[in-house]
Amino acid sequence: MKKVLSGITIIIILWISTIAIVGSKTKSEIEKIVERGNQVYSQYGLKVDIVDYQKSFFNAIAKIKIDVLDVELKDSISKEYGLSLPITTEYHIEHGPIFFRSGLGFGLSKIDEELEINSLFTPEYQKNFITTAIMHSNIDISFSKIANYIVSSDVIVVKDKNKEITISPFEIKGKSNLENLTGEMQMVMPLISFIEDDKNMTIESMTMNVKMDKLISKSLAMGKIDISMKNFHISDKQSGEIEVTPTFHIISHKDGEKTFSSKVEMDMDFNNSTTEPSLSDIDNLTLMVEVDGVGIKGMQSYQEKIKKIEQEQASIMIDLHKNPNNKEENYQKLLELQQKMAKSLFDSLKDILFKDKTAIRYNFKSQTKDKKESHGDVIVGYTGNIDFTKTAKEISQRVNSDIFSLFKLEMDISVDETHILALPNGDEFLQQLQLPMLQTMIKHKNKKYEIKGHLKNQELILNDENLTNTVLPLLKMFSQLNMSK
Repeated sequence: MKKVLSGITIIIILWISTIAIVGSKTKSEIEKIVERGNQVYSQYGLKVDIVDYQKSFFNAIAKIKIDVLDVELKDSISKEYGLSLPITTEYHIEHGPIFFRSGLGFGLSKIDEELEINSLFTPEYQKNFITTAIMHSNIDISFSKIANYIVSSDVIVVKDKNKEITISPFEIKGKSNLENLTGEMQMVMPLISFIEDDKNMTIESMTMNVKMDKLISKSLAMGKIDISMKNFHISDKQSGEIEVTPTFHIISHKDGEKTFSSKVEMDMDFNNSTTEPSLSDIDNLTLMVEVDGVGIKGMQSYQEKIKKIEQEQASIMIDLHKNPNNKEENYQKLLELQQKMAKSLFDSLKDILFKDKTAIRYNFKSQTKDKKESHGDVIVGYTGNIDFTKTAKEISQRVNSDIFSLFKLEMDISVDETHILALPNGDEFLQQLQLPMLQTMIKHKNKKYEIKGHLKNQELILNDENLTNTVLPLLKMFSQLNMSK
């Protein structure tokens, strides 16, 4: 049942990806856009083709086919998500400059489509659809090649034995620049419900806003994604209930000529939760990860290598499923791919890391219903000048010997004592904090455990105490011992 939900999500994403293709006035223009689009789609193992194009003076009908290139992966997707591949969609195009159908209008072209979602699944999955779900779409292409689109759906209900998924009628609207693929989109989904025996999950009033400001070399998207839910509720008779109001924010933008930054933030208000006592006491939790000064060239190189490795990985997983007797051989192949992935990252680091600019920041803040707070902010930055043309062994030796000069660490952490005690084995953890407290590495004040300071330029300052000559030599010794193992 969850696979059906994933399949519907895939259909929506693939449909939106065809907007730029059908927005042209002539078949030759569409073919050019298909060719250009396939340069992007092929990176994700997809291919788009014009199956048929029938044109009259005022109108045209275009059939677009979306398929998966790898035959084995295509077969696996069909089995895993129940999708009947390839997916073929038919668009009815009215050419401008004047539109007469559905009212008088002006523009380059106007496109309408109705897509029966049920028909895109295999017969085995089709029988689980309680309703015939139609997705309606309208696209208006302006003279400046801006596509304004609206997608709406009927209610979708899928049932299989003791499982049932309900997706209320949803709407997607937005606009896209057909030349550079920038634009914005909003999706409003009033309800998603999943029921299985005594368990159920409900998402109410989910809204997603997407704004794409720039696409760098067909792979790195700069922009913003905001997702909010009025209520996310999980109920299980054995485990209890979790009820939260979450929001998610993802932002990416260029922060230099050769670098970009990206931030992911999640905020959750816990309403009524009756699971673990530690969880039921939480009022609000905020988590954030931010990466700054990441090399664009290096990240593009790494992404290209990873996509190829992921395709190899998918083929191995398919073979693992088909031939269980080859388990050990396939596990060995997966291990080799992991090593290949690590090497790809290693090879790209010279163009990913920038001295005194590349840094990653972790931030959290939590508040319990008794208004007690804990927070933490940790920044790890690259401050060295590693020569990545050296061998892996030479670089490893350099990191082992100079790790405290190659990276900087800044921290500001304050954790309430009651929050620690609420954790599993919280009492034991408090005991482990006694030694660092004696060495003034951690400060205990007003029932809060605090650590604030930095480690940079061979200097260690914690809680206003200079520990460069006392604690730092010990940290260096432990670091070298651990890395030599």
